[in-house]
Amino acid sequence: MTSVDFSRADARALVQMFRTRSGWTYVAPHIAIGGVDSYEMPLKQFDFMLNVARELVPGERYHDPADFGQHLPRVHHIGLADDYNVQVQVPAILRAVKLVREARLRGESVLVNCAQGRNRSALVVAEYLCQEASIDVTNPGRHVVTQIQARRPNSLTNTAFVRWLNRK
Repeated sequence: MTSVDFSRADARALVQMFRTRSGWTYVAPHIAIGGVDSYEMPLKQFDFMLNVARELVPGERYHDPADFGQHLPRVHHIGLADDYNVQVQVPAILRAVKLVREARLRGESVLVNCAQGRNRSALVVAEYLCQEASIDVTNPGRHVVTQIQARRPNSLTNTAFVRWLNRK
């Protein structure tokens, strides 16, 4: 996997490029996925926001604090690449899943976002749901992928991510 360093200017340019008006979508109770433009929508219902887009600069403000009123969610960043070398990213994926699990155990509502809200955010939430759900099916990965895609079409289009989720 090739590592690329992004300057703040590059990150801002990517944010502009990825503004697809994808917003955010609840894919499970109290868990939503979205793109960077999620920050342009009302966010007061989220207690914890996890950004998993590697190209977005941690700590950079992509929203107006006024969007939250008195309610400021906790924000965390774990950079994932939207590429086909999933195995290299497994530790980071599992760290992200752990953060989502901890937030849900505290009763917090969660937004996981990446640049477009299609692959990386959906991957983290799908893995969380596979680990947490007591689904009585042969392939929980396939079941969860179908569930997420039904709620958010055009998500999980990265075939390597889907294969990794179906490993169980």
